Amino acid sequence: MTDIIDASKLDAFASLAEALGITVDGELNPTWFETPLGDAAGGDAGLTTVFHDDRQREALLEFVDETLGAPDNETEGDRIWVPLFSEGSFVVSAVVTARDGSVLLGFGVEYDRGGAAPTVELRAVVNVFQFSRQGTGSIDTSGSLPDWLILGRAGGTVDIEATAVLSTAAPAPDEPNLGGIGLGVSVPTSDADSLTLSLVLDRLQLPGTDAPRTFTLDVDSLSTIDDEVYEFLLGLIQAQAGALDPADADTARFAGLAGVLGLRDVTDLPAFPLGDLIDRGAVAFTDWVNGIVGDDDALDAWLGELARLLGATPDPLRNAVTFTIDDVELSVGVRVETAPGDGLVLVPWAEATYGVRNGADVRAAADLLRFDTTTRDITAFPALVAHAVFGAEAHDAGARLLDGDPQIGTIRTGISLLNGRPAFALTLYDVVVGGVSHESLDLSSPAAALDAAAGVVDGAIVNAFQGLGRPGELALVLIGMDPPDGIDAIGTAQLLADPVGAVRGYWDAVVADTDALGEIVTAAAELLIGAAGPVPGTGTADDPWRLVVADGDRVDVALELFVEGAVVAVDLAIDVTGDRFGAAADGSGGAIPAIEAQLGLARLDVAGGTA
Repeated sequence: MTDIIDASKLDAFASLAEALGITVDGELNPTWFETPLGDAAGGDAGLTTVFHDDRQREALLEFVDETLGAPDNETEGDRIWVPLFSEGSFVVSAVVTARDGSVLLGFGVEYDRGGAAPTVELRAVVNVFQFSRQGTGSIDTSGSLPDWLILGRAGGTVDIEATAVLSTAAPAPDEPNLGGIGLGVSVPTSDADSLTLSLVLDRLQLPGTDAPRTFTLDVDSLSTIDDEVYEFLLGLIQAQAGALDPADADTARFAGLAGVLGLRDVTDLPAFPLGDLIDRGAVAFTDWVNGIVGDDDALDAWLGELARLLGATPDPLRNAVTFTIDDVELSVGVRVETAPGDGLVLVPWAEATYGVRNGADVRAAADLLRFDTTTRDITAFPALVAHAVFGAEAHDAGARLLDGDPQIGTIRTGISLLNGRPAFALTLYDVVVGGVSHESLDLSSPAAALDAAAGVVDGAIVNAFQGLGRPGELALVLIGMDPPDGIDAIGTAQLLADPVGAVRGYWDAVVADTDALGEIVTAAAELLIGAAGPVPGTGTADDPWRLVVADGDRVDVALELFVEGAVVAVDLAIDVTGDRFGAAADGSGGAIPAIEAQLGLARLDVAGGTA
């Protein structure tokens, strides 16, 4: 049991065995077979110490890197980026951050236009999970949040970085040079932390020096810089940004980034207060933001620079910009609201729209944060909405669902999560019933629907959905107006009287009937991903319903759903196989690595009304 294992015979599984604690430094760990979960307190390696133990964690990252292949893991300070998949200039990664006392696991998105300098790089990281780290103290487990969740705790942040690479060439000795500039913003998810800013000067070479250095500056470190050096830095940054030609395709995106950051002279756009950061700190940044969002001309100018950066189209009516990636239309914008005391609240948002077909869309929208520019209070991800859109407002369509009286232009239906609580939504737009016009008719709120005749609206909804063909029929099943056998349908009268109770009662009945829930899952699979026929599985934890959303040569991604009592569980399953360690021509060898990763996305307590 104590023999040294020949790692060359295990191929990639040598790293996996080390990560799981089966081996320790290549030697079989006999205690693993008695306590495979391990014991962090006792120093025993096992499944529960994979992130706790530095050696196990490094072995796991090595295994994932070897198995997934290019692009390789990238280390940046105390962070390791593990690329999961990419599409063009976008890369989605798992991000592991080792800190004193804890290890954080989150998700990151990178955008890199590539090519010759100047180029633009954008990064965003959301830290989600926390683990104690061996020999460095313990994690914060206070409060009502689960111990493993860092979101909402001190230290849980959403980090956004924008970097412009000006030049990759080595500067001549004694000559001033700036290779690149970056701005970082760390948005807290807990009231215990505050917004922080950082400025990165990449490969900066001052006059009289013979080697460039990279400086990362925050508000505190800025105050330690000599005034003359600081003025030189300001002049160098502004000169580099001002020399850019926004009409040149090679520099347009960098010019857009410089404009977004207020570093380039743009009509109606106030300059970024670099000179005030030393004396006023974050207040200077807040005042700059107020100056933009509080002035329509300044906000339009800023959105124009954001559109230039992303290669997008401005949408001034929504204070947004829009661009496409394959069949998905993405919009990024900002809402400006008035706060008590004549202050302003800034709500950046993002929306993704996938056009299933003409007249039918699937959309997801999120408020990324809510920032009170007066108090500087920040709430991350205050709202999330996922819904389907049918009719005139759907992508690449203009046809109304019903003309005449009754008349319906668009129907939106779906769910929303506001402060962690789900809510049903069913809203009709541009409606005429009995000669009375309604800009919108919200059937998820009784007060907003009292003017509608229940029977007329009920028939109009059914006719409108059925007019869409198969997608409309499937939508009726999902919203409860054409339910599976044995389940009572939801009528408009019920929605008017008690919309939340009606929808909850419908789903209580569905969740209690496995066959009915299976029909619902099948309908959802056909509507969203075009899967025909029953979805595999029986809806139990051991045999969940499995909806394959990506079926590649080496990577399969699926949603798995199952029921535990009154709780519907939704997991993301990723299966990776490959042949890069395949058999030789003579049939020898051939260990084929495989990974099965499971991520719990949601637990929906229908009876309790929580998620």
